This record gives sequence, C-alpha cells and structure tokens, in this order.
Amino acid sequence: MFYTLTMNINENTWHKFGQKSLRAKMIKALLVAVLIFILWQFIASAMEYFFKEIMVSGSAFSLRSGFFMREETNSPYRFITNVSERQGIIDRILGVSTFVVELISDETANPQSDRITLTEMDKEFGDVLQGILLDHANMQKMKVTS
Repeated sequence: MFYTLTMNINENTWHKFGQKSLRAKMIKALLVAVLIFILWQFIASAMEYFFKEIMVSGSAFSLRSGFFMREETNSPYRFITNVSERQGIIDRILGVSTFVVELISDETANPQSDRITLTEMDKEFGDVLQGILLDHANMQKMKVTS
C-alpha cells in the first residue's frame, strides 16, 4: 500500500516556507548552540587575557588573574627551576608566545613540580621577563646557599 501526499497550491494565497520539519529545527537549534558556545569561548578567552597581571618584585614573582573569581599566586624566586617559551606557527605570525614558569613547591629531597602558564604573551616582553626571572632566581639561590 502506497500513500501519496498531494498539496494544493491556490492562486493569490501566501504560502509559508518557514514551516520546517523537526530535523531542520533540531539542526538549527544545534547550530545556534554551537555559535553560542564559540562566542562564549571567545568572550571567556578575552576576559582571561585582559584580566591577567604579573608583578616582578624584589622577592617574588606574582600572578593575578580572573574576572569573576580572582586568584593570586606568589612564588619566591628560589622556587623557580625553569622559564621557557613556546611558539606555534600561528603564535609566530601574531608575535605572541606561551610563557611557562616551572616551580618547586617545597625544598625537600623529592620536590613536586608546579607550573605557571601565561598564554598569548607578547614575544618581546616574554624574552625580557624570562631574563629578569632567571637573574632573580639565580641571585636568590646564591643567597640561600651561601
């Protein structure tokens, strides 16, 4: 048994093209959800970027970040074990880099390593900051050991 669907098109009558199937409505809802997610990720990334501050003082390296929930990390220079920068292809084109400061959480025989990661940092600023942090870290380590 076959069913046929017939549709009458009357003259001088407006016909709506917006009446869609459930599948089309679900696809539209999914696309809207994906666009909202992408927009939220962009806004969250921008907020993280613009609300991140660093401070290099005489005794410690400090990082303050967050918009909704503020977080501050203070690390004495003697706990800094390594300072490195990473750049991908897009980062090189944009002139930014990812800056990683590796820390020792305590001075025991088996230290656990922690990291402070700063993304999308200006490359030139990162180079200067890297030199300053390593100089301060070496000076504090010499003071502690002597």
